[in-house]
Amino acid sequence: MTKTDTRNIRIPRLLVNCIILNAIAALMMKPIVLIVLLIISQAAILYSQTNGKDNRQPYAYSDSSKSSISIVKIDTGNYANQYQYLIKESMYHIDYLYKDGKLNHFIAKETTTTLSYSGTEGQQSHISINLIPLDNTTIESFAISKDCDGIDLRTDYYKTVDYGCCGGENLIRYYSYDKQKILCEGSNELRSYEIPNAHITCYIGFKTNDTKDSTLTGFLTIGYNTGAVFKVALYENNPKHSPFAPKITIVTGNPKDELFDKVDTPSRIWSLDGIGSISQINHITILLAFETELTTIVVKIPIINGKPFGKSDEVQSLRLN
Repeated sequence: MTKTDTRNIRIPRLLVNCIILNAIAALMMKPIVLIVLLIISQAAILYSQTNGKDNRQPYAYSDSSKSSISIVKIDTGNYANQYQYLIKESMYHIDYLYKDGKLNHFIAKETTTTLSYSGTEGQQSHISINLIPLDNTTIESFAISKDCDGIDLRTDYYKTVDYGCCGGENLIRYYSYDKQKILCEGSNELRSYEIPNAHITCYIGFKTNDTKDSTLTGFLTIGYNTGAVFKVALYENNPKHSPFAPKITIVTGNPKDELFDKVDTPSRIWSLDGIGSISQINHITILLAFETELTTIVVKIPIINGKPFGKSDEVQSLRLN
């Protein structure tokens, strides 16, 4: 029989102590003490098996940031006797985005810097988002940097919002990821429709007039996820309707289509299922309903070959009277 060499066998002191205490507890016939010590001994065994090492997998990506706030009392100037707040907030999230012709998960590091005053309405905000592909965390894919009050990363585009001041309407913009181009913009609400099995989505918005031209009612924007964008400027002498944006409605007249009157729910144009390009988009009309004190003025914008009125001009004009 071969004699076993026990000189290099090391038993953790904690395990030895637990075995001894278990034996003593058993002799003393104290069940509760015995159970507690059995639990401790099992933990000691587990510790001895792992040699006290952290067996978690190494991080694929790790980063940290901090938030801060600074408050200053203003003594002179337009903001005298007010407090100035400068707030910096950082956060992380994972987003599933369509960029460069494919879907991918991205790590988003978002930083918002907001400047506001205690005695005034409104604020100045800047948001930056650094996006890193989850499957290659050694590179920064791209960055978003906008002066706005909020950014929402959607799958096919990202949405920014500028809050209206003193009862004014919010300004909404949709941007593409690839070129960060404005796809659509509008006051308060945007509408959209998608064509199944064609990867074509159209965004529709109306931005009310923010210029000194009193005859300009505003701009209708029709943008596609393909990058094509058309604008129609609406003019009117002595406008009598509400200064707010009109209600936007999409109509087709085809019972196959699913039309939704909701902001974040795109209508589905099944009658155009599987078309090859936006030039094949027809039989769609956009209705703009302007409210007046006595009635509603409805303006119809037909979409012909994917374009307003069938015209190729990226900026068009329409006079209402």
